[in-house]
Amino acid sequence: MTRLLILFLSVSFLCACGSGNQQSAEGSTEQTAETFNEETPGEWTPMEEYHFVMAETFHPMEEGDLEPIKSRVNELSQAAKAWANSEIPAQYNTEAIRTQLNKLAVGSARMEEIVQTGTDEEITAALTALHDTFHEMMDLCAQVE
Repeated sequence: MTRLLILFLSVSFLCACGSGNQQSAEGSTEQTAETFNEETPGEWTPMEEYHFVMAETFHPMEEGDLEPIKSRVNELSQAAKAWANSEIPAQYNTEAIRTQLNKLAVGSARMEEIVQTGTDEEITAALTALHDTFHEMMDLCAQVE
């Protein structure tokens, strides 16, 4: 239970605060997958990998920058697919989590279509909804332990 709570709080904190950033030699701040994984204790690596891409695309969108989602939408979709195809740890292997995980994979694939053909407003609405779906997944994971 403690480990899951730490994971949930870490993911929530990263989403809220954008932590996992490193300062480069030039003084700029960048987030790396290695930093994210070191700072996020967890048992389900594909979940962490999906969250990393989601954070790197969603938070800039909140500031009006759609370039990250436009350039990384395929990466987001592939991360969702990898997560959905991964072995589900026993404590998370519930019908509700499997259903939500499928919803994330379908929504992430749909995000690719929206980025290709949609307006900026449609992209923003779709990414916001997908982010909400991700947080619903985190809530379900927190409830199983």
